[in-house]
Amino acid sequence: MENITPTGIWNFHHYAASNPSDQIQSRIATLKDPLNNANTQQDNTCKSELLYNTFFKPPHKNDDLDPDYEYDDPVCEFKPITNQQIFQAITRLALYKAPGPNGISNIIFHKCTTVLVPFMCPIFGATFSLGIYPEQWK
Repeated sequence: MENITPTGIWNFHHYAASNPSDQIQSRIATLKDPLNNANTQQDNTCKSELLYNTFFKPPHKNDDLDPDYEYDDPVCEFKPITNQQIFQAITRLALYKAPGPNGISNIIFHKCTTVLVPFMCPIFGATFSLGIYPEQWK
């Protein structure tokens, strides 16, 4: 997986998104554990665990951060997010990119911008005013 090309990523997505009961579709080839080259992963459970552990590493610990660190004053005044900023962000999205963990494709945001943005702006604004950043967004 270390030497995968951009085309290879799309091929992997195609394999992973195919219907498992469709025997005509290709399957993920035999994988080798990079930590144990002799351990060849054959069954789907082992393959999925190996892929998960490869792509979703545990977060780094922040043990080396000083809790008493004093930050400089902000260089500019904070301004709440606006509908226009959300519109601009949506227009810059790659339309047919694979969806994230929420399963929503970017094309949905693009096609439904006028309906979604009035709801999105208060939600994003609340993250700043309340100081809460949902775990699912990280």
